[in-house]
Amino acid sequence: PVGNKVKKIKLPGKPQKARVSNLLELEAEALEIELELLQLSGLNGVQTSLQILSPAYGRILKIRERGEYLQIAIFLSLTDNHTQYAPTDAEIISVEHKEGTFAIANNYEKSENNERTVIVMQTAFGLITVVQIAGLIARRIDTFIEIGQTVAQGQEIGKIKFGSRVDILLPKNSIDLANIHAGQRIEAKDIVANWKI
Repeated sequence: PVGNKVKKIKLPGKPQKARVSNLLELEAEALEIELELLQLSGLNGVQTSLQILSPAYGRILKIRERGEYLQIAIFLSLTDNHTQYAPTDAEIISVEHKEGTFAIANNYEKSENNERTVIVMQTAFGLITVVQIAGLIARRIDTFIEIGQTVAQGQEIGKIKFGSRVDILLPKNSIDLANIHAGQRIEAKDIVANWKI
């Protein structure tokens, strides 16, 4: 009716100022969690991929467990691209050259004692090792990286000349192996595993 005062209806819940304050607190907490996740899942605050890529072109010679690690051995024929690539974002923590024999690289057992360079990488999720192994014809291993250097996934890290083997060792309890098998042709940057999260 005309002349009656309109009553203000109070909505249930907290006062407006309290709700805004709570929202700001939630946003601040979410931002803090996001920053922590970035630090855990990347290097220097940069998000890293959960995919682990093949470091080389070639044919998978063997997949086997070696202690706490899963080893994927890749044979590079004379016609394969002999450049090696970083399988994921990482910091190089060790580069060690080891003298050895020069047995044919497509024989897993015989080439186990071949000359090699062992590259250990610290990733956001664990250690990865890439091993450049000389073959019967390959007598030169070039490594393009150094200790303390940060590399991006897919970046060139070395080259073997020519006909050789490249191994990648992954922490077996921290990864899920992709659908790959011995005898399979593989290209550099094909997915070989994914990090578990």
